[in-house]
Amino acid sequence: MATVQRPRLIVLDSMSLIHRAYHAVPRNFATSSGELTNAVFGFANMLLRIVDEIEPDHAVAAFDLPGPTFRDEMYDSYKANREAPDDDLIAQFGRVRQLVNALGIPIFELPSYEADDMLGTIAHQAEASGFDVWLVTGDRDAFQLVTQHVRVLSTNPRTGAPLVYDEDAVVERWGIRPAQVVDFKGLLGDTSDNIPGVRGVGEKTASALLSTYKDIDEIYANLDELKPAVRRRLEGQQEVAQLSRNLATIVCDVPVQFEPQKAKLWQPDAEAVRSLFQELEFRNLADRLTFLDGSEPEPAFVLPSVAPKIIDDPDEARSLVQQLMDAEQVAIFPCVRASTGEVDLLGFAVAWTDETAYIPITNSSVSLDEFRPWLEAKDSSKVTFDSKLLYRAFFNRGISLSGVINDLFLAAYIATPSATPKSLEDLVFRRCGVEVEPELPQPPPVGSFGQLNTGDVVHPAALRASLVLLLAQELEVQIVGLKLTSLLQQMELPVARILGDMELRGITLDGEVLRKLSLSMTKEIHELESEIHGDAGREFNINSPKQLGSVLFDELGLPVGRKTKTGYSTASGVLEELVEVHPIASRVLKFRELSKLRSTYVDALPGLVSPITGRVHTTFNQAGTTTGRLSSSSPNLQNIPIRTARGREIRQAFVGRDKDWSLLAVDYSQIDLRVLAHISEDPGMCQAFTDGHDIHSATAARLHNVSLDQVTDEMRRLAKTTNFGIVYGISARGLASQTGLSFKESEAFIENYFAMYPGVKAYMDATIEEAHNRGYVETLFNRRRYLPELKSRAFNERAAAERMAINMPIQGTTADIMKMAMVRVDEAITVENLSGRMILQVHDDLLFEVPSSELKQFSRVACNGMTSAVDLRIPLVVDAKVGPNWRDMKEL
Repeated sequence: MATVQRPRLIVLDSMSLIHRAYHAVPRNFATSSGELTNAVFGFANMLLRIVDEIEPDHAVAAFDLPGPTFRDEMYDSYKANREAPDDDLIAQFGRVRQLVNALGIPIFELPSYEADDMLGTIAHQAEASGFDVWLVTGDRDAFQLVTQHVRVLSTNPRTGAPLVYDEDAVVERWGIRPAQVVDFKGLLGDTSDNIPGVRGVGEKTASALLSTYKDIDEIYANLDELKPAVRRRLEGQQEVAQLSRNLATIVCDVPVQFEPQKAKLWQPDAEAVRSLFQELEFRNLADRLTFLDGSEPEPAFVLPSVAPKIIDDPDEARSLVQQLMDAEQVAIFPCVRASTGEVDLLGFAVAWTDETAYIPITNSSVSLDEFRPWLEAKDSSKVTFDSKLLYRAFFNRGISLSGVINDLFLAAYIATPSATPKSLEDLVFRRCGVEVEPELPQPPPVGSFGQLNTGDVVHPAALRASLVLLLAQELEVQIVGLKLTSLLQQMELPVARILGDMELRGITLDGEVLRKLSLSMTKEIHELESEIHGDAGREFNINSPKQLGSVLFDELGLPVGRKTKTGYSTASGVLEELVEVHPIASRVLKFRELSKLRSTYVDALPGLVSPITGRVHTTFNQAGTTTGRLSSSSPNLQNIPIRTARGREIRQAFVGRDKDWSLLAVDYSQIDLRVLAHISEDPGMCQAFTDGHDIHSATAARLHNVSLDQVTDEMRRLAKTTNFGIVYGISARGLASQTGLSFKESEAFIENYFAMYPGVKAYMDATIEEAHNRGYVETLFNRRRYLPELKSRAFNERAAAERMAINMPIQGTTADIMKMAMVRVDEAITVENLSGRMILQVHDDLLFEVPSSELKQFSRVACNGMTSAVDLRIPLVVDAKVGPNWRDMKEL
C-alpha cells in the first residue's frame, strides 16, 4: 500500500533568524538612501533558500513581543545578562514583519510568552493534524520538540550548510533523547539565557547522568548510587535544577490556533511585496518571486556557465585580440599577486558577449605585447572591478591601459556610498544574493618559490570576468538614473588611473634622518619618564591608564575629571585641563606624543621601504569615505604630523629621488570656506574673497567693527574657529568649549556672525529642509550622501545628521574639486611632456616630485591646473612651496 505524503510546514523562529542574518551579512549592506538592510536581506534570502530546500506547503512565523514573560516571574534574573540588541538591528525588526506580512505568512506572538512557545505549540498542533514540521531556528532549546514528524532545521555556523536534526541526530549530538533536553539544560544551565543549572556540572557529566537515568527527578532519587564527586555537586541543588528545567521547558499549549488554510504557501500581497523589495533594492530576490504573478517561483540567481579558452599560442592571441577589438564591451578580471610597491600580473580573464578566455602571462609562450593594441586602445570599451588595481598591474608590465568605461567598485561606491562592496564577490552577493564559487586561488607571495597552477585559476577568473560583464549593465543603468555618469566618467575613473600610478611610484625616504630622530626621541622619552616618576614620587607604568589614574588622582590628589567603567579617565582632554594644575600633566602629554610618533612613524617607516623600489608606497583609498575624500593607508601618509616641531621633523625624511630632484607642494588656500561662499552666495563672504582678503581677518574685522589692520591675533583666532566651526554646524556650546567663551557669549557671537553673513544662515536652513524632504544632500558634482538618521526618533541622532547635511555639500565639493584638480594637472603634465609626477595627495595639498630643470614650468602647470579645476563665483587660490624635503620648503 502506498505511503500517503504528509503536508510540510516550516515554522520560522523569526527572532533567531533575524539575529543570525544581522551578524552574517555585512553591516554596510544598505540601500542607496543609506537604510541598513543586512538583517532583512539575510532573513529574506534564508527564507527563500529554506523554501527551495524543504519545498514546504505551509509556513508560519513566530515573533517575540516586548515586555516580561512568565519565565521572568519564575526567575527575576532570567536573561538578565543579555545585552540590548544594536540599534541598527532593532531598526530592521519592523521591516522583517512588513516582509512576512506581505508574503502572507501568518505571524504568531502572544504577551508573556516567547517565540519558542509559539514553535512548540504550533509544532504540537500541526503534527497532530498530520503535518511534517520543520522548526527553522538557531536555538538549541528547540531540540526538545523533535519527534518522528518534527525536525529542527539549523545551519552550520562555520560553513552555512543546512543541518537537519531528527531524533537520531539529537542522540548523536548529545547522547540524550529529545525528551531529555530540558533535563540536560536543567543540569547544565544556559549562560545565554542566564539559566543557572547545577554548579560544576558540564556537558559530559549531564549527558552521562541522563544516559543512566530518565530525568532530574530520577537522578535525585538515586543520589546514593552516584560517585562521591558527582553526588557532592548535586547535593542541595535539586531546587535549582528543577527551576532551571522549568525555565528551559517550551510550552506547547499556548492559547493560539494553527489554521492550515491561512498558512498555505503562497498567498502574498503581490503589490506590497513588489513595493517593499523595490524600496529595499532587493533586485535579485524580487526576480525570484515570479510566483507573485501566479507562476512557480524561479530558482535563485544562477552563476553564469563559462567555458574559457586558455590562450597559450601566439596565433590564438592575435585572433582573440581581433575579437576583443570588434566586441562592443569586454570585461577584464586580473589574477595578481601584490607586494609593497609592486603588483605582479600573472594572467587575466576576459569576457564578451557569451564567451570567455584566460590569458596566462607567466610561463607562457604568448607575450603580453600581443594584446597591447587592444589594451591601449581608447576606443575599445573595457569594464572591470577595481580599475586602480588593473592599471597598476598593467603599468608594471609596461602597458598603459586605456578605454576603461566602467569600474563596478567605483560605480557601486558613488551609487551607494554607505555600502561600498569590499570585493567583487561581495558585490555579487549584495546584488544577486549568491556566493561566488569556486573561490579564486590565492597566488604565493612575491619572492616565494611557489607557483600558481594556471589550471586552478582559469575557471574562477573567467567566471568573475563574466560576472563583471553582467553587473556592469545593471550598474550603468543605475548610474544614469542617478545622474552620476559625469562623476564616474570624468572624475572617479581618471582619478583611479592617477592613484594607481602614484601608488606604484611611491616616495623616497631618508632612513638616516629617521635613525637619528629615533635616537633623539628615545633620549627625550627616557628623560620625560624620569621626570614623571620624580613628580609621582615613585616608578610606575606611564602607559597604563589605571596606574596613571591612581598616581594623578589618588596619590597626587589632582582634580578628578570624568570616570570610565574601569576607573579614572586619563584621556588627553582630561590631562590638558590639569596642565596649569601640576607639571606632571604636560610631561605625560609630551611623553605620549613622542612615544606615538616614534612607534607609528619614526621606527615603523624604514621597515615599510620596498626592497624592490627602495621607496615607501602607500595605498590610496578612493572609496573609503561618504564625502568623497581620499584616504591613505599602509602606511597612512596623510597623517604625517605638521603642527608640532617633532612632527615636522618626520617630514624631513621624505625627500626627492636624488639631489637633482625637489619636492613641490601646492596647497589650496581656505578652500572649504571658498566653497561655502560659492554655495551660500553670501555677498559679504564672496566680496572678501574677491578682494583677496584673509577671510579670518575680514570676518574678525566685521565682527568686532574694526579695520583690518586693527585685528589682533586673538580676534583672528576666534573668527577662524567660528568660520570653520560653521562649516561643521557648530553649536554655541561647541564654540564655547573650543574658544573659552561663555555659552551666552558664544550664542551672541554666532548670532552676530549670521547677521554679518545672512547667506550662510539661509544656506544652512535651506539645506536642512531639503535634506529632510529628499533624504540626502549632494555636492556641486552630484555626489550624494544619504542621511536616514534624519528620521531617527533620537534627537541627538537627528541633530548629528543635520550637521552632516550642512557639512557634506561643502566638504564633499572640496573633495571633488581636489579630484578634478588631479585630473587637470595630470592631463597638463602629459600634454607638456614633463618628467615630474604627482606622488601624494594630502587633504588640500598635492605633493609632486620634480627635476630641478623643469621646476618653474612644472609649478606653473600644477598651479594652473588646480586653480582652473572648477569655475566658482570667487577665485580658487593656491600656495606653492618647494624644497629638498617635505619639511624644509620655501614659497615660490
